[in-house]
Amino acid sequence: MSIVPIPGGVLDEFRNRYQEADKHLDAGAMMLATAGRDARPTIRTMTIRVFDELGFVFLSNNDSRKGADLSVNPQAALCAYWPPLKLQVTIAGTVVALDPTESDSLWAKRSRENQLAAWASQQSHPLESRDTLVTRLEELKRRYKDVQVPRPACWQAYRLIPERIEFWHVGWQRLHERVCHYLENGVWKSVLLQP
Repeated sequence: MSIVPIPGGVLDEFRNRYQEADKHLDAGAMMLATAGRDARPTIRTMTIRVFDELGFVFLSNNDSRKGADLSVNPQAALCAYWPPLKLQVTIAGTVVALDPTESDSLWAKRSRENQLAAWASQQSHPLESRDTLVTRLEELKRRYKDVQVPRPACWQAYRLIPERIEFWHVGWQRLHERVCHYLENGVWKSVLLQP
């Protein structure tokens, strides 16, 4: 898949807004919507810490519901709402898996506690009891006590390559401002949308 880079001005606006929002809350917490073979959408909060002109990167367990969805339908959407800025950003596009080297690099940036928790959880699968999960976590802490926690084979980095990015600013008396940047025939275009 060829990637048409996000225009510099659009990426700069996103970056500036992200940095401003991050002063007040966790700006990287965004909703990721996917749909699988059954076309039933699901949504969950993800952490997006890496973004550039090629797209928005996140880590996920391939064996989770979202991993299963993305394996059959790589179309997805992100949504961030930053109340201090009265701003919502929606991003839609195609998700691609990144190579193992990039996945390893992102995995290494996670906190040790986060890495161990990822190993402990068989994400989206039934759990007989919370104690089972806690016991598994304690076993992993002992196993990796003095060594680096490796990336599980089921953990993968993904990039959402945007085809649409919309900035929605709260306006007076519901006269919101919506600016949509979208990809059409390999060219980024911009349009104002009615609220």
